[in-house]
This record gives sequence, structure tokens and C-alpha cells, in this order.
Amino acid sequence: MVPITPPPNPYGGNSFGAPSSGYAPPPQSGYGSFDPYATTPNTSGGYGNGGALFGGGTSLGGPTVTPIGPPTPVSPGTFNPAPTFSSTPSFGDSGGLFGGIFGSPASSPSFNAPLNAPIINAPAYGGGYDNPSVYGTPTYSDPSFGSSGTMFPNGAFPSSSPSTLFPDGMFSGGLFPGGADNQFSAYRLLQGPRIRHGYVGFGDSDDDLNINDTDVSAILAFPNFFYSNQPLYVVPSFSLHLWDGPDGSAPTSNITADLPGSAYSAFLDLGWNSDPNQMFSTEFGVRVGAFTDFDTFNSDSLRVLGKGLASFRLTPASTLKAGVYYLDRNKVKLLPAGGLLYQPNPYTRMDIFFPEPKLARYWRTVGTNDVWWYLAGDYGGGSWTIERDNGSSDSIDINDLRVTLGLEWGQSDAIRAGRRNGFLEVGYVFDREVEYRRNPNDNFKPDDGIVFRAGLGY
Repeated sequence: MVPITPPPNPYGGNSFGAPSSGYAPPPQSGYGSFDPYATTPNTSGGYGNGGALFGGGTSLGGPTVTPIGPPTPVSPGTFNPAPTFSSTPSFGDSGGLFGGIFGSPASSPSFNAPLNAPIINAPAYGGGYDNPSVYGTPTYSDPSFGSSGTMFPNGAFPSSSPSTLFPDGMFSGGLFPGGADNQFSAYRLLQGPRIRHGYVGFGDSDDDLNINDTDVSAILAFPNFFYSNQPLYVVPSFSLHLWDGPDGSAPTSNITADLPGSAYSAFLDLGWNSDPNQMFSTEFGVRVGAFTDFDTFNSDSLRVLGKGLASFRLTPASTLKAGVYYLDRNKVKLLPAGGLLYQPNPYTRMDIFFPEPKLARYWRTVGTNDVWWYLAGDYGGGSWTIERDNGSSDSIDINDLRVTLGLEWGQSDAIRAGRRNGFLEVGYVFDREVEYRRNPNDNFKPDDGIVFRAGLGY
């Protein structure tokens, strides 16, 4: 047999020489098993450790091999191309240059917080100035949709929330702790000012009543009230009510009633909720204040309003609520309240609740706020002491029913729980009535009208 002579070493000189121009290294079929400390020669023709450093040679005693073929010439200085991506890199919520700024399309909500994160429902104290909604749009506990945003979590009810009323112990921390160092924090205490203005009316006859209401307030939150890990909300508020009509002295008037040009409401709200992420939770609110035109001030001018509600979470998407509102009006003292919150997905919220039903639906995201549209009902009005044109004093009720269509906006996790940063609405007002406590013969019914209302913080 004639021995086969190996081809010249493509690296020239010896096994440690530099590669010759125009040649590539030998095929790398053995590269995956390369072991610089192996003692068994690698005869696969790769970068083994048998004999020559680069394999296949005999200058260091390596075995004789049969070449597969002549080396493949390549152009000098050729490098492997840069790796390519199978898709365009995403700068969404998973990370990237802009984080979550452009992470979500405008057509979907920006749920930055985990959907099953505990939501502490602050009393919204929204709605009319002196009606059931003074204690806010019913703030049910936020149903859990699971960490992936799906409707049903692993369990029927959240498992991450504490199972007791005092999860950190009966007397852990201070009564009103201000932070990790248990120092009072004015920054955490003040939750921000609020302002709202509304108009009701649109009539121009002497028997009509047009109303402008302006409300301002500030929210103070005292955390860990009575060691419950839930805040006590203290909301000092002031409202100005401007009344245009009726003019019972006008020749064209068909009534004998009269109202002063303005009245005022100065009051203090106190509100507290137990942990809303429990299967069973409660809400309490008290309002104490003066409601008068300030020309008449007596025991009827001082009024106490309140609410008490209990909630029971039926399913991850539905919560049952029932209780009472104490209105302290001349006509209606106590009003039952109750209903069902149904939130089938993060885009829809249905408050089937008396006396404030509301259907809300996500519309779009603008900046850092989610914008929702809503259709709502409300029992409006209030009660004040006034001075009549003849100098006598009286107490009046102004009552009406309202249906409104509006837009509201707020942070994603907060607005899903019923809390918003602002709103704008328009609607229809009907079944209006003005009732006098001491002169019921002067009672009258203003014409139906429209309502415009806008607010920040309410």
C-alpha cells in the first residue's frame, strides 16, 4: 500500500506559525468537544489536543490523518456577520430605553401596577354637595383579575391580603404613624386639594330655578387609624350655592315662593374603610356642618349626615354591597342603599347600585392617565336654612334626579377601583322640587333642565 502524504501545513513553518494568507482554519467538527486538558488525542481533525496544537499535524507527535480535501480559500480579513434579531426589539413594559412610556398602545389601558395588588379605597366624597354621593361613588373593593390580567385568579378570592382586621398586631406602630421611622409626615397627611363646579337649570321664566354650585375641599389622610392599617380620611369642605329664581313677586309668576340669592355649606367629612381586599369589608362616613344662607342660623342649620355600608365579595369579578345613607333632609331622613359591582374585565365597571348606578368603560390612555366614559344616575339636591323675603326664617329641601354622561380620568389602578383625578359631565335633570318646612303651601316644582359639571380631584 502506498502511504498517503499529508498536504503541506497551511499554517506554514510549524504548528505554531501564523496562518498563511488565503486559508481558513481546518473544519471545526470537533470544536464542540474541545478540552485543552484532555489526554486522549482527538482525531476528528478539529481543534483537539492530540499532537499538534491545532490538530491533524505531526510535528508534535500527532497521528497521521486522511485529509478530506484541500483547504477552502477565503478572503483575508473576513469576519462572521453581526447577529440578527428575529423581530424588532420591544421598548415596552418589559424594559428598554423608554420603559413603559410607549409600552402600551393608546387603545389599551396602561395597567402599570399588578392587577391583583391590594387596592385601598379612599372615600371619593364625589357627587353632589349634599346627597348620597357626598360620600363618593361607591368604592367597592377592586376585583382581582390575576397577575396576568385574566379574569379568574388561581383561587376564588385573593390570598395575598391579610386575614385579620389587625394583621400587624393590635398595637403595632403608632396610632397615626408618618413613615418607616414612625415620625409624623405632613406630606403623607395632605392628599391634595379638590375643586368642582356645577350648573343646573336652563330656564328663563320667573318660576324657574337656576343653580350654580362651587365646591372646594382638601383631603387629609391619617394612616393606620386605630391600628387597622387603613387610613382615616378627614375632609374639610366649603360650598357656595348661587340661586337664580324663583321670583314669586313678579306679575307673571304663578307661585308665591322665594329664595335668597345664595347659601353656603361648611362641613367636615370623616371616612374610614376596613381592608377592601378581604372577603367581607365595611365603609363608614360622617359629615358634620352648617348649611345656611348665614342670615338665619339655628338648630336646623347644623346637620349630621352619615353612611354605613357592608361589602361581601361573591366572586373575583363581583361584590355585593348593602347599607344606609342618613341624609337628614326635611323630606327624606334615611335612604336605603345597596347593589352589586360587576367588573368582568379591566375595561368595564358596572355599579348596579341604588341610589347611584353607574356604567363605566375604558376609552383610551392620554399621557399617564386612563380616560373612561360613563353613564350615571344621581339623587341630587340638599337642605338649608334661609331667610324669606318677609323676614321669616325657614328650612328648605331642593331635590332632583339626574342622568349624566361624562368622561373621567385617573391613574390606571386607582380609576379601576372607582377613584379618579378629574371628570367632565353633562346630563338631564328631572323631577325637581323645592319644599318649605314651615310653609308647605309655597312648595313648587321647577321645570326640568340640564346639568353641566366638572371637577379636579373629585
